[in-house]
Amino acid sequence: MRLDILCIRDILLCVEEHTDYRCAAKFIDLEICSSIGGATKVPEYNHALYNKYGMDKVLYHINYCIDAGLVLAAETERSSYIFTIVDLTPLGHDMVNDMRDYTIAERISNLKSASLPVLLHVAKELSSSAVKNFLGLP
Repeated sequence: MRLDILCIRDILLCVEEHTDYRCAAKFIDLEICSSIGGATKVPEYNHALYNKYGMDKVLYHINYCIDAGLVLAAETERSSYIFTIVDLTPLGHDMVNDMRDYTIAERISNLKSASLPVLLHVAKELSSSAVKNFLGLP
């Protein structure tokens, strides 16, 4: 699957909004949950992301965020149908802050063949430039 930086951005924003010291974000694989007769309550933010990107794409990118060190996940097996995300990592916070502005994220998403480190560097540069312009600095 091709990396979708806008999907990653939306996942990070969702995790930022729905986690705190006592609350983790949960992302549920609805297909596995229903096939085993699970009666798990699905958070509304799952439906919002799944409707926008599709469930498989969101779950793939959640796995990517875990592997890339952007989010801190509770210990779960990859075969589990519930992914519990405890918080953003410092790198995840940096990324979401640098790409909070949708226009920056959209520009970065057009770099189709760039790796995550390159995308993070470009996001930081664009974000820094936007702050300088806002403050009237050279």
